Order: sequence, then structure tokens, then C-alpha cells
Amino acid sequence: VRHDKSKMHLAHLVFAPCYYPVVSLSINITSVPVPTPVSVLSVVLFVWASFHQYRCHVILAMLRVDDPNVYGIPYGDWFEYVSSPHYLAEILIYISIFLGSGGGYLLGTNCVYQIVNFSLICTPTTHSWYLKKFDNYPSHRKILIPFIY
Repeated sequence: VRHDKSKMHLAHLVFAPCYYPVVSLSINITSVPVPTPVSVLSVVLFVWASFHQYRCHVILAMLRVDDPNVYGIPYGDWFEYVSSPHYLAEILIYISIFLGSGGGYLLGTNCVYQIVNFSLICTPTTHSWYLKKFDNYPSHRKILIPFIY
């Protein structure tokens, strides 16, 4: 999905979709030689979270197709539960990479820690903005974690 005036460098288009699979596979191959239930779970979680992150980004992009200066309330997919589902998906992607790596790497632990912290800092602001901007914003939506926060 793209807006008529937006541009993306060809290298980004080619390499960006490959980044997460290559990173998770390279960590998984070097650290877990035989598939385990945890490594299989990590792949399933990775694919599932990536799919939902993509869908959430499509929903956000489609909100501004007609007029890039007009904002709307996103509906569908995980937006039915939280205000920032793309951040929730990002957290799950990093957790899946961490699990796929065997979970014993300081770098992996740090990556999950950083993405969770970043999301906990950014998402309340987004949620507050929606509440201020739209009187009819769904009151049941949480900030980042469905039904909890």
C-alpha cells in the first residue's frame, strides 16, 4: 500500500522484508541445531505477529489514502483491542527471535527489553491522542496489551 506522493528506495523494498527472517534463522541455526518445541513455537509466533503487524500497517495506510491531512479511527484486526497493535506485534516478533535463539543471549534479552520499553513510552501518547482527537473513540480499547493495559 502506498500513497501517490510517497517514495521508497528500491533497496529498502528488497532488503527490509528479508531482515527479520534472516536474523531469526541465523540465530536459530547457530544456537539450536535440532528443532525443539520452543524453536517451532518461535517460528509460529514470528509468522503470526509479522502477519498482524503487516495488516495493522495496511489499515493505518488506508486511513489516509484520500487525504493525507485527514485522520481517522483505525478499525479491524488488533485495532479492535488496542490503540497501537503494530507495537504489540513488534514486541511479539522480538520475543519470537529471542525464543528462537534459545533465550540465553544478552543481546537478545537487551533487544526485547529495549523494544518493550520503547513501546511502553510511545503507546500511551498515541492512545491519549486518539482519545483527545475523537469523541467516539472506542472506550474498550486498551493501550498496548489487550484487556489489560
